[in-house]
Amino acid sequence: MNIDISRFAPARRGLVLAGVFAGILLSAPQAWAGLAINLVFPNGSTSMNLTATNTQQDIPVLVYGTVTGVNPVTQTVGATTGNFDGLDYAYYDIISSVGSGGALMGGIDSGASNAAHAPTLEGLFGAVGSQSGTVQDLNGDGIADLGSESVLSQIPKPRANFDTYNNYGGTAPYVIVGGANDNSVSFLLETIYFQTGSSLSVGQSTTLNPMPFETPIPYVQCNYFMDSPIVPGPGVQPQTTYTTETAGTSVTFTVVPVPEPSSAIAAGLIGLGVLTRRRSR
Repeated sequence: MNIDISRFAPARRGLVLAGVFAGILLSAPQAWAGLAINLVFPNGSTSMNLTATNTQQDIPVLVYGTVTGVNPVTQTVGATTGNFDGLDYAYYDIISSVGSGGALMGGIDSGASNAAHAPTLEGLFGAVGSQSGTVQDLNGDGIADLGSESVLSQIPKPRANFDTYNNYGGTAPYVIVGGANDNSVSFLLETIYFQTGSSLSVGQSTTLNPMPFETPIPYVQCNYFMDSPIVPGPGVQPQTTYTTETAGTSVTFTVVPVPEPSSAIAAGLIGLGVLTRRRSR
C-alpha cells in the first residue's frame, strides 16, 4: 500500500485506523510467532511516495512490539484470569537500507532543532531503565539510524511494568488486538521521525528496518509473556516469559514524479464523481 505525503495529516495519531493497523501488523502470523518489532506509518501503511518538493520534512513512524500467542487473548477489562499476552521490554536497532535508484537522503531526526521530533517512547513504556536510543549512522550510508552496534546505553529500550501494562485496557493505536483468532497483541513502543534531505530525485528510495539487538550475556534482548492464564502484577509473575524477538515490517520512502496537472485534475474529478454518486444513493 502506497500513500502520498500530501494526504499525510500533521496530527500524529488522529488518522490512525485500528482495522488497517490490525491488517498490516497481524496479517502474517508466520512472521511474528512470539515477539516481532514492526514499523508502520500512522495510517497503517508501510510505504510512502514523496516528490522532489518534499525536502527537509519530518515524517512520523510508529514502532510496535507485536506478541503472538496460540489462543485468543482475554479482552474483558478487569479480568484477572483467562489468556493474556504482554511485553515488559525489548532491545532493537532501526537501520536504513537504500534502493537500486539510490538513497533518499535524510535520516532519523535526533530532535536537535525540534525536540518534539526526537525519538520518543510511549508513556507506558517509559518505566525505570527505559531509553529511546541514540541517533547515529550505523552502516556508513550517510543516513542517520537509531541504536548502536554494541553499546547497550545507546540501544532503544522501551520498558513497562507487568503490573501496569498488558494486553487489555488500552485502545488503538496504543494496544491493538488482532490475528486470525485475536491471538496477537501490538503495543505502541516508540515514535520516531524521518527527516528528508535537502535534495530529492525521482527513483531514490530508503527503507527503515527494525533489527533485533544481540545482547551480550547476561542480558537478554527482550522479555515478554504470551498465553499466560493470569495477569502479571505486584508479586505475581506470568506462567512463562520469553527472551527472543524477530524483525517484522519495515517502512519505505520512495521519490516519484510530480503528477501532471491534467492528471491531478482528472483524478480530482473522478473522486468528486464517486463522492457524488455515493451521496445520491
